Amino acid sequence: MVSGPWTNSMTAIADIERVKALTNPPFMFDTQGVIIGGSIQLICLLTIIAISIIKPWGRRVNSP
Repeated sequence: MVSGPWTNSMTAIADIERVKALTNPPFMFDTQGVIIGGSIQLICLLTIIAISIIKPWGRRVNSP
């Protein structure tokens, strides 16, 4: 998963600063990274699922 390092960093900052983490610039940067990265992963996953369902190239014909 791409967001692993960001998640680990966010957890470490939140563990130390608690509520003040919401005003910490590195924490907010990591939050944006996780949101953007997660959105890109979700879009890719949904695209792959849509292509596998729609199959725009048609069905393959099995040759004997």
